[in-house]
Amino acid sequence: MFPSCLTFLNRCSPLTLVLSLFVLAFFTFSWRMGEGPIYRTMEGREALVMQEIANSGNWILPLRNGETIPSKPPLLHWTGVAVAQVTGSVSEWSVRFPCALFSALTVALTCLLGCRLSGREVGVLAALMLLTTPMVVEMGREAWVDPALSFFVVAALASFSSMYENEEWRGWCSWVFYLALAGATLSKGPIGYILPLLVIVVYLAVQQQISRLRELFFLPGVLFAIGLPLLWYLLALQQEGWAFVHKQLLQENLVRFTAGSG
Repeated sequence: MFPSCLTFLNRCSPLTLVLSLFVLAFFTFSWRMGEGPIYRTMEGREALVMQEIANSGNWILPLRNGETIPSKPPLLHWTGVAVAQVTGSVSEWSVRFPCALFSALTVALTCLLGCRLSGREVGVLAALMLLTTPMVVEMGREAWVDPALSFFVVAALASFSSMYENEEWRGWCSWVFYLALAGATLSKGPIGYILPLLVIVVYLAVQQQISRLRELFFLPGVLFAIGLPLLWYLLALQQEGWAFVHKQLLQENLVRFTAGSG
């Protein structure tokens, strides 16, 4: 049976496999997604921010409960409110939909990256392992910022892999790379820069090609990746002061990255 599965996979194009894994993952994450009530603290916080944006129309600096700037950047909230405008209201389904979408996209992108690096079998296996990881399933069905962060981190690494393999460091792949860095940072904070760049630096160091970091540097892309999130952070700093910096940059990013959520 196993050889027949390999034969079937080899007959399918990578695009067909990627689309199939996306459909399977999205169906898995979105099945009866809106039926369960919001009861966890973290999910409730993100839902309150989306509700505030929908009610006040303040897409840049919404105040949770009319008092506090959220501890996470607004990309996930923007996506949720956009879905709510299509469906007509902020609901459990609209709040959770972005995470199901980002998680399914991450599974599909993992399949694509695996197919490119090691063949169809590895791509499908890697995607299925991700799809069946309990934490991935949990966050793909609830309103957390981590699925958005994960998608943009994988997108940044996939675009780097393409540039590295083809030795083409400019063009659309370069723009995707820096767009992904901006998206990851607007999802959770500066950790969106740290995670993919750490992987890239370690990989190039192992390959004894650390000098190739210079080829990755693309000034317009750097300005975009830094400037877009920085604009939001400066606006938040102006409104909340250094207490926001301590909460968002230090506690939510540095402390949690080095010591865990506790």
